[in-house]
Amino acid sequence: MKKLILAFTVLLTSCAITDSFKEVNIDNENCIGVRRFKVLQAIYHNTGLAYECFTPDCSDYYHNNLDFILGDKVSEDLYDGMIYEVPTDKCAVRKGVYKYENKEGTMKTVSQIVFEYKNDYKSEEEHQNRIYEAKENIYSLCMNSYEDEKLQKDE
Repeated sequence: MKKLILAFTVLLTSCAITDSFKEVNIDNENCIGVRRFKVLQAIYHNTGLAYECFTPDCSDYYHNNLDFILGDKVSEDLYDGMIYEVPTDKCAVRKGVYKYENKEGTMKTVSQIVFEYKNDYKSEEEHQNRIYEAKENIYSLCMNSYEDEKLQKDE
């Protein structure tokens, strides 16, 4: 009986340990439970390699997954060491992978994280606001790309 209880406890514990916990009471089934990230290295304007954090000060980051994150707003820049908070109405979603070469010349592959709305829109006004936000992000992305190309030509 003791062995059965021990085996059951080990089974439950191993099932409870995952790389990310699912959020509850939301419409978006792809959401993971990570609410903050610590940026290890900023790449471009609003992207970077970042560790998942589960404590408010991100003191646990070095034990967690390294991901490639795309900031929620294209107009906001990420920087090294930044603690990035997921917007309250959104959640982190794993969408594919990002491949990069580290300092030692080794190819690495990490999860790509994007931020999506937790819940479906509740009104036509909210739907229109989301469309407007997407348009603003696309415009900012185009302007950032244009500025980057212009800087490269000037060098």
